[in-house]
Amino acid sequence: MKIQIRPATNKDFNIWSKLRFELWPTTSIEDHLKELQSFDGDKKFHAFFAVHDDKIIGFLEAYERPFANGCEDSPVLFLEGIWVHKALRRKKVAKTLVTHLETIAKEKGFKEIGSDTDLNNSSAQQAHKKWGFNETSRVVYFKKNI
Repeated sequence: MKIQIRPATNKDFNIWSKLRFELWPTTSIEDHLKELQSFDGDKKFHAFFAVHDDKIIGFLEAYERPFANGCEDSPVLFLEGIWVHKALRRKKVAKTLVTHLETIAKEKGFKEIGSDTDLNNSSAQQAHKKWGFNETSRVVYFKKNI
């Protein structure tokens, strides 16, 4: 399968917000759209689509953060989210997106890429390991409303 990677742009916001909803369904499509609009022009925000036969089959978003848990360098490029169409998973689409992110990170002088996933999401944890990530810690966060 021939996969092309292209930058996501503000022209993609409508379809992109729907794809984001597939990854993060607790946020509405409208709120995803608003968030994408807030990132428009932000040089620290990086987003790419995986395309096959002129169809978007996956996306990756990353953000330049001042630090990331488990990373030693600062700033760090952080993999915020990655999604691949369900029928095309395990076909190296996500790996292709991550490899592209690595190229961008190296070009920008980053030494590390950070990421995270839920403690209960074992498939995402396994995917990260296949992409070459090393687990650095496990955390449960708490809050108390006052």
